[in-house]
Amino acid sequence: MSIREQTLCLAALMQHCQLVDQLANSGSVNYDELGDCLQQLFITDHETTQQAFGEPGSLRPGLLILQKLLLRDSVEGTQNLLQYAVSILHLERKLSQNKDMLQIIRNRLEHASYHRDHFSSDNQGVAEQVAGIYQDTLSTLKYRIHVKGNMQHLQDEHIANCIRALLLCAVRSVRLWRLSGGSRLNLLLKRKQYQQHLTHLLTEIQ
Repeated sequence: MSIREQTLCLAALMQHCQLVDQLANSGSVNYDELGDCLQQLFITDHETTQQAFGEPGSLRPGLLILQKLLLRDSVEGTQNLLQYAVSILHLERKLSQNKDMLQIIRNRLEHASYHRDHFSSDNQGVAEQVAGIYQDTLSTLKYRIHVKGNMQHLQDEHIANCIRALLLCAVRSVRLWRLSGGSRLNLLLKRKQYQQHLTHLLTEIQ
């Protein structure tokens, strides 16, 4: 499978983790970037992994984070992101073993997509619907993701919904990564290949 496709999936994962961290700690986020992440959930008719994430430029923030991590330039400010990423990898593995839950998520996303197309497409409303899907499915598993941050922000229902929605986006990115042939062993053995594809992708979207 394509290392390029796996790189895009990992970039999306890190971008979602960064947005979760920003919301949890500051209560604010780039809502255009959030909208792009939510939009990706509803791209189901795609032939390549790149098409599954829409415009390549929308993943630039995630590509830059992934590049920093792979080059080990700096770990400052990335500890939470790495913890979230590892947790989401584990959560997606649990989900992959639950076929009924996978089908429920697919069905609920189809319904949310129809509602978005015909009734309301604002990011807040979409985030609320997607958050509901996360709460009714993934959050019922024994393994839970613990989000760290300012309790005032975490207790705000709108912020909490955005975080839940982003976590579902992150799980979807990991699922696409695995379907593209991604594995933890790949991360160890093909680090240089990931770095090369990162450089090419960042050059393409400049």
